[in-house]
Amino acid sequence: MEQIGLVGELARHRAGIRFEDIPDPIRHEAKRALLNFLATSISGANDPTMAVFAASLSGTAGSRKATVIGRALKSDHLSAAFLNAASANVADFDDTHLPTIIHPTAPVAPALFALAERGKLTGRQWITAFAVGVDIECRIGLALAAAHYQRGWHITATCGVFGAAAAAAHALGSPNDVFAHALACAATQSGGLVEAIGTGSKSLGIGNACRNGLWSAELAARGLTGPATALEGTHGLFAVMGSPDSAGVLLEGLGDNWELGNNTYKPYPCGVVINPVVDACLELRTRLSGGAEGITRVVVRGNSLLLKRADRPRLAQQRDAQVSLQHAAATALLHGIPTPRHFTEPFLSNSQMAGLRERISVAEDPSLEVDQAEVELILADGRSWTQRTEEASGGLKNPLSDGALTQKYHMLADECIGRARAEELAATVWSLEDLDDVASLLGLTLPVGTAG
Repeated sequence: MEQIGLVGELARHRAGIRFEDIPDPIRHEAKRALLNFLATSISGANDPTMAVFAASLSGTAGSRKATVIGRALKSDHLSAAFLNAASANVADFDDTHLPTIIHPTAPVAPALFALAERGKLTGRQWITAFAVGVDIECRIGLALAAAHYQRGWHITATCGVFGAAAAAAHALGSPNDVFAHALACAATQSGGLVEAIGTGSKSLGIGNACRNGLWSAELAARGLTGPATALEGTHGLFAVMGSPDSAGVLLEGLGDNWELGNNTYKPYPCGVVINPVVDACLELRTRLSGGAEGITRVVVRGNSLLLKRADRPRLAQQRDAQVSLQHAAATALLHGIPTPRHFTEPFLSNSQMAGLRERISVAEDPSLEVDQAEVELILADGRSWTQRTEEASGGLKNPLSDGALTQKYHMLADECIGRARAEELAATVWSLEDLDDVASLLGLTLPVGTAG
């Protein structure tokens, strides 16, 4: 008997979706998301946090046939899914679904790669399952968003598990009832705390979301069941993590709209809410003919979410820098366009950087949207300049072009896998719908000198 309830409704609309049902712009967005994912996971694989994760999992790994992106390492498919999800997110340079601030691809794509290495998955199947997974992940995020963050839940982790479960269930060809049970099994594994942001354990939540979502789909395929009311029940996800009436937007436009169309890509390796601040600071830097030494004070005005997520003038560790508006603004003013190296220890402890961070304050401006900010520079000679960002770079209104996204990809991937291999991998992504076996591209993600 087909499962009813909201998970059943999601399954009814999405389990049977075919490649032909997905609009061309959404198919193209799936390839953009994949290219960005490969860039951040390849570069993130060398992060010290990933070494800790990999060492911990090495003693428990089963069959070592699954590729760990960016590393000369094989693992079991669940552990590889965990590691590839965590590495894509570890540097906070992954994609963002702006309406929810979910980073949608990191928890979803690795689940599909793990399945591809266990059985053939074509490019068309990958694109279809990915679009389905991201759609359900972000729809649940939209339903939760109003109360979710205030309660301290990290939305990429809590909703990512649904994206991985949905994508994997679709790739496995699960019928409606099994698809619904996969989502129900994912619901009881949803977790992740905002308190972890700024620490290595933030990516623990992302890795677990992918691993547990994939496992949920496999468990459901083997007959494990979950509650039909996993989302809307008295003690279901919405009541516990959001509010009982969270379901209002879940099914809205389900037959017509795809949330992947609301995905964006960061031009800078820091929290997405900081992007408009960096844009403004880069523009102001062009006026500083004498350098930034004459700055006595910087006032940043932004949306309330900017203050909640990124007001961190003092950095206890490297992870803090990635979510510190003060560090990102100081970087832009002193060094220009931020790159991943600007968020490493030498720049954290640099006295000039530390001094400027201390002179940067932040104030809430209710009139500003999440992708807007205003920055005022006050100089020692009495002059002051103000720059306002109306549409942040990389946002829905000012998106990265395919060319800019490809440049970002090469900036991150070339050093690890070499320019020639990176170009071959990018070409494979842009023609993904023609690929007979998606697992074949994973060999191109390995470091220079490693056989593909």
